[in-house]
Amino acid sequence: MKILRVRFYNLNSLRGEHTVDFSQTPLADAGLFAITGPTGAGKTTILDAITLALYGQVPRHETSGPEHVMSHGTGESWAEVEFEVNGQQYRSKWGQYRARKRPEGKLQDPRMELSERKIAENGEETWPFLETYKSKVPGRIADVSGLEYKQFLRSVLLAQGDFTRFLKAPAGERAQLLEKITDTRKYSDISRAAFEQAKQESQRVEQLRAGLAGVVLLSPEEVAFLEAEVQQLTAQLNAANATQEQLREARQWHLRLRELRQKLHATQQRQQQLTIQAETLAPLRQRLALHQQAAPFATDYALLRQADEQLGRLGREVNQLRGQLPQLQERRATAEAARTSARQAHEQASTTREQQDPKLREAELLDHQLAEAHRLLTQGKAEYEEKNEQCKRLKAAAEQAGSRVRILREQVRDLDKWLTLNATAGELAEGLPELSANLQHWEHLKAELGQLRQRLHEARQRQQQAATFAATHAAAAEEARHQLAVLTAQHTTASTTRDGWLLRLRYHVGGLHQEQEREQQHWDDLRRSLHMQQLILSHTDTRQLLENGQPCPCVEPPSTPTWPACWE
Repeated sequence: MKILRVRFYNLNSLRGEHTVDFSQTPLADAGLFAITGPTGAGKTTILDAITLALYGQVPRHETSGPEHVMSHGTGESWAEVEFEVNGQQYRSKWGQYRARKRPEGKLQDPRMELSERKIAENGEETWPFLETYKSKVPGRIADVSGLEYKQFLRSVLLAQGDFTRFLKAPAGERAQLLEKITDTRKYSDISRAAFEQAKQESQRVEQLRAGLAGVVLLSPEEVAFLEAEVQQLTAQLNAANATQEQLREARQWHLRLRELRQKLHATQQRQQQLTIQAETLAPLRQRLALHQQAAPFATDYALLRQADEQLGRLGREVNQLRGQLPQLQERRATAEAARTSARQAHEQASTTREQQDPKLREAELLDHQLAEAHRLLTQGKAEYEEKNEQCKRLKAAAEQAGSRVRILREQVRDLDKWLTLNATAGELAEGLPELSANLQHWEHLKAELGQLRQRLHEARQRQQQAATFAATHAAAAEEARHQLAVLTAQHTTASTTRDGWLLRLRYHVGGLHQEQEREQQHWDDLRRSLHMQQLILSHTDTRQLLENGQPCPCVEPPSTPTWPACWE
């Protein structure tokens, strides 16, 4: 795992956005560099940003939570780390925000996300998300890098407090701290178990030596007697082995003889079967000899047989045609009779047609006359309909004129009555002022009526304008509703398509994640094993002080062991 760059915003005393790029000079060219500055300058904050972005935790705030790293009086803070594992680049981000990103807002839950760098064929760089759940990002980081949070602190980022304690501690306590930092307690347990087992084996060796001390040795005579007996038994054993070898060879010869006898019996049976088959095939041999004698004449014989077959086939066809000849003659006679009848019918039809031609011409002429009469009838009907309509209009006009005449007659009668009444106008002179007042009142009412009509006309105009405006707005609203329906349908279709693609992508990404997890699990096991072996091999200076049968000098006595005992 290689850290490429670190970016963070509003962490502890470092307000604002800060970036540390380890992939650019001069940091990329420096094999070793130091982070220096006064107390409170923010040196440890850079390391906090790394652990925050990767695992969402801070070593010095493990009990209280990482939300205390947000700078006081700010509404947001985040940390981002880009790192590389096996040539593939990843980006991990942690963020802590307040409501609406305001300093006085309520503190929200932290967020984490992990993305992977992808480069398309056209050279475009993208960072698709691998995980966006806060609880799952540290696990994915551990799967990708092979280091969990505690292992990362022990192997990559040594906490400041543990490093100081390690430098100032005595030898015994330093061994305990080193064991705690590197997580090698199990090797201490293995060392203690090995020491105890070696001690037990030493005690068993002493017990065996004590038992050997109580054993009584044989005298030279007994040894010579036993050696002679051993030689005799050896000679007997050699003789028995020789006899056994001879018997084995005899048994092999016996088995071979029995096998040959079985083969001889099978061969005799096969010979008898072949003899019987030869006797059975004797007639076939005779026929074969005859066939071989007739073989030179095979072609002529075949041609003769073919000619005989053709003659037989032609004879059968002649007999068949002879059998069909009476039927064919009968059918010919029938066809001749039918031909004669058809000729007579044709002649009669020709005669009849010649006789009926004048009548057909008359019928055609009558058809033309009927068509012309029908046309004239249709034209007459149309003219009749037109005249009828004119008659109706004239009748309506006459009725209107009659009604007007009646109205005029009534007016004449009314005028006669008025003249009769006006004959006494001298008597009405006294009522003239009242009539003048009534006329003035009538003129006044007439003027008011004109004003009212003008207002009514203006009100109708305004009403028409309002109706036109309302109709325009109604049409616009209808068009807007139509567009809204179209957009809603398009949005629904797009949402459905997007959901389908999202489901396919999630399924595909899930399959890729499972395959990557299976591949990564094997490599993680190999890395852990290699890491542990490197930790063991790193104590080369301590191994030079080892002595056989003694515990490692860098640990306490076996009663309270804290470091593995080392054995060559």
